[in-house]
Amino acid sequence: MQKRKFEYLDAMRVFATIMVIIIHCIYEYMWDFSNKGTALWTSLVFVNELLRTGVPLFFMMSGYLLLQKDITDIKGFYKKRFLKIAVPFIFYDIFYYILNCIIYNSEISFLQFLKELCDKGSAYHLWFVYSILFIYLLMPFLRMIVSKCSAKMLTLFLALSVFQTTIRPFFNILFDGKFRFYLTDDGLMGYLGYVILGYLMGSFDFSKTTQRIIYALALISFVVFPFWNIQTIDTTGDFFFNGGYTINHYIEAAAVFLFFKNHIHKSGKFISKLSAVSFSAYLIHVAVLQVTQLFDFGTSVGIKMVIWSVIVIVVSFMWGFVENLFFHRKALTKN
Repeated sequence: MQKRKFEYLDAMRVFATIMVIIIHCIYEYMWDFSNKGTALWTSLVFVNELLRTGVPLFFMMSGYLLLQKDITDIKGFYKKRFLKIAVPFIFYDIFYYILNCIIYNSEISFLQFLKELCDKGSAYHLWFVYSILFIYLLMPFLRMIVSKCSAKMLTLFLALSVFQTTIRPFFNILFDGKFRFYLTDDGLMGYLGYVILGYLMGSFDFSKTTQRIIYALALISFVVFPFWNIQTIDTTGDFFFNGGYTINHYIEAAAVFLFFKNHIHKSGKFISKLSAVSFSAYLIHVAVLQVTQLFDFGTSVGIKMVIWSVIVIVVSFMWGFVENLFFHRKALTKN
């Protein structure tokens, strides 16, 4: 029964992984603002709004799963999480460093590798691993906070996160340097906000009215904020509401989480297996994309990005199955 309770999280984890992969497949075209005004570019800005829920969902799932029970054995908790995350990360970071040296014809340097390892790793998507590992370090303390706080107090914590990550910087843009709020520029509050949001969304039942409000706000958000970004790109030079933890992504990620919780009651064995290898698929997908982008396929850029997305998703998850099979057999041999 306990496993069935979390089955919707398997589907959500697969969904989040696919969203992140597609983001990287469309990234170069969408962030080339010379494409602004074309139908494809405009469409991708709106599609991107849904894709951006991927990373928040990862933080939310971690918050929901890890903050439910007291963490009494902190050493054991750290050991389990870091072995599960840090060990494969180190392997892939070495892999990406060597791959980049080959691609860019650079000399392999242990010192350079260490510099990159201490920064954000040797591939652009590895930043997430650093962030989630730091969140794991905080989890035992967050659990103590959660256990002592009511739902209203945790909602206030979430509101503080939204203020820090969206309202404060938005005010600074509106005042255009004439008046500035600082508080702190640390993005950690954004990640913690998602962790608490995931705990709230997963642990509490919401009334039908509250659910309708969340869905309605999300639908409005999916339309209004991409439109805002498109209209303001010429003056700001950036998508303000494309940030990883601006208020639109809190709302949209909450709605997606709620949808999976309410409607995915049984995910099935295949989805469960995909979920089990999703971290491996996440780690390898950038390398798969680099190889896939070498092929033009002789078609329009829109179709090409669709082809890239399908290939990268399929190959990355297949790699995950192969990797899982190899290590599983290795473990069985040792036993």
